[in-house]
Amino acid sequence: MRKIVNSTYISLDGVIENPQNWTMDYFGEEAQGFAREQLFASDALLMGRATYDGFSQAWPAMEEQTGDFGARMNNLPHYVVSDSLEKGEWNNTVIIRRADAVAEIAKLKEQDGQDILQYGFGPSPARSWTTACWTSCACGSTRSSSAPATPPSC
Repeated sequence: MRKIVNSTYISLDGVIENPQNWTMDYFGEEAQGFAREQLFASDALLMGRATYDGFSQAWPAMEEQTGDFGARMNNLPHYVVSDSLEKGEWNNTVIIRRADAVAEIAKLKEQDGQDILQYGFGPSPARSWTTACWTSCACGSTRSSSAPATPPSC
């Protein structure tokens, strides 16, 4: 079974918003190596709509600057959980509707392959479907008692 590996930048006081504004001072060789290791140990990317929006706008223009890291970011399958995204413009985008997220992510985990790398973990919608999926995959239930039956829209 594949693992979902979450990669989130978070400050000691809990800030996760706008990492592009505050993480670069701390992103040295060790962090670059770790990010590279995570990405190349994965063969799929999982994210919510807000992270997808930012990544799909930024990464296509960064491939030349970032080399094989950028090429991998742009060419891996991108699974985005959203009810508001109608069409994915980024290479290899698959839109998963929120009502189907637990079942679809569980299917992804059952497929052969490397890890599934999840970027971003912000607003409650992302937490609710991820918590529900982890509980479903680990316990066999369809949803977690801590995840709402009808998650808020994203």
